[in-house]
Parts: sequence; C-alpha cells; structure tokens
Amino acid sequence: MAWQFLLQRQDAPRGYCWLQGQRPLQPGVYRLWGRTTERQPTTVEWFWPTDSGRYQYRRREVTPNREGVALLLPWTFWSAGTWAIRCWEEQPNGTWESRSDGLLVRVTPGCEPPQLAAFHWQYRCRFPWHQTLRVKGWVLGGQELSLRIHDPLRLALVLHLQQPLPTEGRLVPFCLDVAIPQYLYQRVLLAVVQVGGTPLGQEWLLVNPLVTPRLTPELTVESRSLADLAEQAATILRRRQAGSARNRSTHG
Repeated sequence: MAWQFLLQRQDAPRGYCWLQGQRPLQPGVYRLWGRTTERQPTTVEWFWPTDSGRYQYRRREVTPNREGVALLLPWTFWSAGTWAIRCWEEQPNGTWESRSDGLLVRVTPGCEPPQLAAFHWQYRCRFPWHQTLRVKGWVLGGQELSLRIHDPLRLALVLHLQQPLPTEGRLVPFCLDVAIPQYLYQRVLLAVVQVGGTPLGQEWLLVNPLVTPRLTPELTVESRSLADLAEQAATILRRRQAGSARNRSTHG
C-alpha cells in the first residue's frame, strides 16, 4: 500500500493541487482524495485542531473504487493548526506486516511558506527473530528529519537517527531503514518521526505479534490497534509517574 494524496481547495482552480505548489496553506474549505494500488477497505484516521488547543479525532473505513481512488475527507473547513491524516492496514500471515501512509499539513493564517510532510511506514516481522522498520516519504520545510525509537514503558530512548534537510524550499524525498535489535523484539516500542523546526511529526507503535510481548498485566495486544495500545501505554506511564511522584514526596 502506498497512498498518494490530492488536496483541493474549494475556491481554487479545479486542477490545482495544494500539495504540489508553493502557495501558503491558509484556513479555508478543503477536501482530500487518496489513490492507491490496493482496492481493499482501509482504516482512515484524521486529527484536526480546535479553538481550545486540543485535537479532535475521527476514524472510519473507506474502500477505493476500481481506479484505486477514495475520498478520504469531504469538503471541510480547515482552521489554523496542524492537520494529520493517516491510512493504515495490517496483514497477519507468515510475514506479519503493518503499513501506514500519513499526511501532515500546517495551515497558517498568514503567508508563511508551506510546511507539509508525507510518511509511509512499513513494519515487518518474520518469525522468529527479524523485525524491520522503513519510514519514507517527502518533506517541504524544516531543518532536519529525526527518527527516534522509544521503549515507552521504561522511559528509554533506544535508537535515534537524524538526516539534515536542504533549505531550498522544495519537496525533499527521504527513506530511513532500521533493523530492530534482537533484545527489543519482545518490547512495545514507540517510533517517532519529527521534522525539526516545524510542528510536523508522527508516531507509530510497534508490537511484534509473532512472539509473546513482555507487557505489564494492564497492557494487551488483542486488537493490535495503534490507538488502543497507545492509550493503554499512556495510562500506564501516567500511573507510574504519579507513583514515582508520591514516593519522592513521601521520602522527602
């Protein structure tokens, strides 16, 4: 699966794609199309900013037509802030694979240069001990690209890759390949890609379903849903941090 995205503005010329030009992305009414070589149902998630500073979240299933085209987001008013859309699927078989295509768009009220990024995640597990992660895509804006892999339940950073970005103001393709070290195969890992100098970034939770994960009793992998697992992991982290704070105050 490799989605291509087409962002249209309601008051713009019909054939203009906002992801290919240098015009600033200002608040307005947009819709987003996607195109892929696959024709099977796909889960689409999107996040958008609100006046309170929080983000709203929505999730639904879409099925591409015979040409591989699907309407991912209908005509919607895009307010200032960072909009994130992600299409993902999982393929459990002899080689288990989780794939995700994401688009991040920075909408600004002024005439700032565009800040855009598209990410394609591919996480593969082959029994018994082989895990790889590939993150590729393109970036417009920013100073450098970084990929961090965390062990969130142990508050540890286990891997960090960096790639500088040119400053010419053009689309820059990238590709980062990582072989997960064997000692991490039974861990729940959180991969974070961040475009330095911008608010653009994306997270992806990595869980190897071919082995028995070393999890706390509160965390399960029954659904292998990124949103569910991330919420459970965040809850566990909050409990541990609160417990550590109580212990410090008690011994203080």
